[in-house]
Amino acid sequence: MAKFFGVCGVLFRWRSNSLQVLLVVEEAGDDLTGKRPGMITIPMGHQEEFETPEEAIIREFREEAALGVEIGHPIEDFTEYPTTNGPMQLRAFVVKAKKGEPIHSAHGELKTLWMKVDEFFALSDEKIRPLSKEIVRRALTQH
Repeated sequence: MAKFFGVCGVLFRWRSNSLQVLLVVEEAGDDLTGKRPGMITIPMGHQEEFETPEEAIIREFREEAALGVEIGHPIEDFTEYPTTNGPMQLRAFVVKAKKGEPIHSAHGELKTLWMKVDEFFALSDEKIRPLSKEIVRRALTQH
């Protein structure tokens, strides 16, 4: 099996008759991934050497949203996720919340928010990390 260096997860919920997606707002930049302060993304991060992709996305949700999740199902593998060091392999998952609500990251670099899916798709591409809309779109077809 191929080693995946990045993982991301999509978490949906229904509130007030609308489908919402959990998002992260970056408060700091990162030259490697090209993220900028204020950029909106789905939770994502790097897979450590000792982790499976599933373990990595569970850790990322814990770090970025202080939220326990379990794997729903894989969405798709993306082999061309753009970074400043060239394309990165990325594995995407739909996840389910175990319990609780996300809170701001303990790292102080991120904040979480729920957004209606149609409002998320209406955001300009400059405000969103690459592939985030496409990953959410593919997750919706499997939701």
